[in-house]
Amino acid sequence: MYAMNPADDTLYSTAKVIERFIVHLFKCSTTLPVPPSYPSSYKLAEYIAQVLWAAGVPSLSSHVLIGALILLNRLKERYPNANSPTGHQFIVPALMISAKFWDDHDVYSNRAWTVIAQQSATRREINLMEREMCQYLDWDFNMNMGLIRSFRTALMEDFSHYGSISRDYPIRTKNRWPTVKAAATISTLESQTAIANTYYTFTPWVVS
Repeated sequence: MYAMNPADDTLYSTAKVIERFIVHLFKCSTTLPVPPSYPSSYKLAEYIAQVLWAAGVPSLSSHVLIGALILLNRLKERYPNANSPTGHQFIVPALMISAKFWDDHDVYSNRAWTVIAQQSATRREINLMEREMCQYLDWDFNMNMGLIRSFRTALMEDFSHYGSISRDYPIRTKNRWPTVKAAATISTLESQTAIANTYYTFTPWVVS
């Protein structure tokens, strides 16, 4: 049993930046579904912090983490109408794809990602979410360290605090995207809709 201290300022401040970015991008709630017996609401930032801690990417200095956020930005570029009632289903598949792009020789298995995802999805659902995100991105994961640095700067300037956002998001990272169905939204994805409605059964801040 591995416990994480929720007072870890660096980790939680990173999670808050990501929460603000995902909420701004996909118009989702900061509160996640929890079992009826759960004593209080569970926040998106808390889930993100736990995922980052389990995945070993606790800060925005990680190119894998920034790469994952670039992929989410790119997803919104392709599908401007993509929104979701909850945002937790985005972070794990984006991290999986980014990790495989940057460190294909040394990444977690998809079985391990079910643990990193706090058991909020089965391995089959994790596999499906990854495959669907790859397809919706048209298998375009290309990025370089220049983009990583500039995107990190934008995130810190716009989402490290509450207040006005100086840029239009999603930030344009491609010259042209192929035509996609205008009606397509993330909420129509079968696996992500199912996971968005899944109750959590794990203890916050603990990975078993």
